[in-house]
Amino acid sequence: MDILSLKMGPLTKVIQVIQLTPNRLSASLAKNIYRDITTPDEKSVALEKKFSVKPTILTKKGIGRPTKKQRRDLEEFLYPTEEN
Repeated sequence: MDILSLKMGPLTKVIQVIQLTPNRLSASLAKNIYRDITTPDEKSVALEKKFSVKPTILTKKGIGRPTKKQRRDLEEFLYPTEEN
């Protein structure tokens, strides 16, 4: 049916939807209606990136958690997509 690309940290997972359901399903049942077609090379590269040394982000003390926009910008900076 459809092919979707999902960005999960450094990994861009590619799945093929096999069938649609009218209701939400549990994860154990949902895994039967899609197929993961991500190449093993992409998975191994993402695993290497995951365990590589990440730069430390310094912020002012007391500012707290980043906003959603700041977090998305940070993820895009640390794990750039091929589109950008």
